[in-house]
Amino acid sequence: MLSQHLITKPVFDALFEGYDFAGHNPVSRVMQTMVATLHDQALDTETQRLEGFYESVRMRAAGIDNAEGKQRIIVELYEKFFRVGFPRTASALGIVYTPTQIVDFILRAANEALHAEFGLTLTEPDVHILDPFTGTGTFIVRLIQSGLIRPEDLARKYAKELHANEIVLLAYYIAAINIEAATTVPAAASTSRSTA
Repeated sequence: MLSQHLITKPVFDALFEGYDFAGHNPVSRVMQTMVATLHDQALDTETQRLEGFYESVRMRAAGIDNAEGKQRIIVELYEKFFRVGFPRTASALGIVYTPTQIVDFILRAANEALHAEFGLTLTEPDVHILDPFTGTGTFIVRLIQSGLIRPEDLARKYAKELHANEIVLLAYYIAAINIEAATTVPAAASTSRSTA
């Protein structure tokens, strides 16, 4: 976990310049405390060989000024990172990405089934949404962007009724950033809504 934190912190710093993810996220704060405690062990030498990679991420991120573009870079980096760097972990955990078109279809189908069977929709109070293996948070992010949750219900949903879990630290970091970024953009502003 600590190595994933060390390797990915510069990526997040480059992509989300001005937003101190390590200072705001509780898990990341604990990891940073551990890094500070181990400072005398020259942990920074572990990431020095990745400086070229970090520079390429900084250059790629420099031209992107919207959360969706940055999220796309993160998901691509994450997928490649696990496929190349941790192939056994990717295979054992079944790290597979569902295309957003399918995610959108599943969300709309769930909303329609909920309405048909119970007369409710996903935006209603006390309708909890569970994402037990959230990965990069695509289901929750697409739900927020889909318009299926009314803007006036978003604060309540976010605080009390959206539940996501992830055991892989890197995926958790990405999901946390993606979901936080999605809640700062009005649902109506989503440019890639599905009509499924």
